[in-house]
Amino acid sequence: MEQITDEITQMSNKINAIGQLLKKPSKEWTEEEKEECGSKEHLREERKQLRDKELELLKEQTILLQREQNQGISSLITAGTAMDIDVRPFDSAIYQSKKNQYFPFFDPMIEKYLIHFGDNALLATDNVIHEVNQIISKRVVEKYLPIICSTSRGMGKTAFMEAVGMQLVKPHLKNQLIMDALAYGRILSFDFAGAAVETAIPSQSEIRTFFTRLMVYFLCRMFDGTQVDGIHFEKISQFASVTDINGRQNKFTRWLRKSIMLNADDMMDEYIRLTNLAFKVNCSSPPVFLLDEIQGLLKPTTVQSMYKDDQVVNHSFLSLLLTQLAVKYKPVCICGTNSGNIINIADKSKIIPQFISLSTVLKEDDYKAFCDQSI
Repeated sequence: MEQITDEITQMSNKINAIGQLLKKPSKEWTEEEKEECGSKEHLREERKQLRDKELELLKEQTILLQREQNQGISSLITAGTAMDIDVRPFDSAIYQSKKNQYFPFFDPMIEKYLIHFGDNALLATDNVIHEVNQIISKRVVEKYLPIICSTSRGMGKTAFMEAVGMQLVKPHLKNQLIMDALAYGRILSFDFAGAAVETAIPSQSEIRTFFTRLMVYFLCRMFDGTQVDGIHFEKISQFASVTDINGRQNKFTRWLRKSIMLNADDMMDEYIRLTNLAFKVNCSSPPVFLLDEIQGLLKPTTVQSMYKDDQVVNHSFLSLLLTQLAVKYKPVCICGTNSGNIINIADKSKIIPQFISLSTVLKEDDYKAFCDQSI
């Protein structure tokens, strides 16, 4: 047992060291690091192999711990020991009363403005929200229908996405699927503006894990300092650190390592399971994803999409990313962009983006006055 624990510790230290090196630009590597590590792609592959091995060791450790328990031998690193007693269960009532910031990656002032003015915060959006609801009602069709809202910069697309996500709309325009997601901590967002796109998806290999990492991040943020299903959750301060965290509780670390290996659909299963336990409900509504500034994801991949006009069409980062959601749940995904020519989809693709063009929706004078008063 002691040997396995030492091996897990060494493995975790190696994974963390690789994570720190990957965050550093290659041009800043020392000659020794270049000679030892090669390329970032090589490091990512090495980290994946180490995680696989670490997961196997954690499984083996769990079996040994169970044997010790069966023999009446307690272990301080097993969930449920005296060191874990002080961690309180998640309290949905406290969570609701705190009114946590729903959108950690978006400008918090927009959210405060929307909450203050409610369904009167935006200009003439009823028809657009009705259109969004119509698209959502068709989400069970064979093709996946992500929604892409396009407008010029500064016209209020982010505010529009947040208003829909918080359901700050007129009563007859409320959407039950989004309301369920909102009630049970299933509204997830990300802003790809600026350098964030490189942090979130630095290479093609991270596309398939993005939604899984985002769900892990939001669960840890929502359940921070509490326990759900015996897992003692800890907040992850930086999204880029999701894959490098070691928790204080062994069970949390095992859950974390296992979760980041899941595909998007399997992680949605886990997200729904944990939030159902936490909120004491039985709701099957999947998470809702709000992705802003997606024009940063237009660069091409080497992954073939489909044939179009007898020519092979490769996925862009964006189309391959959205395809990760086009399987079982087909969750609501609303994207914001200031680019009109955002995505080129092959005829036989699994996704059919639904484009919505927004005019000015933000009451600029009201918003500016609100910001000035809030300073």
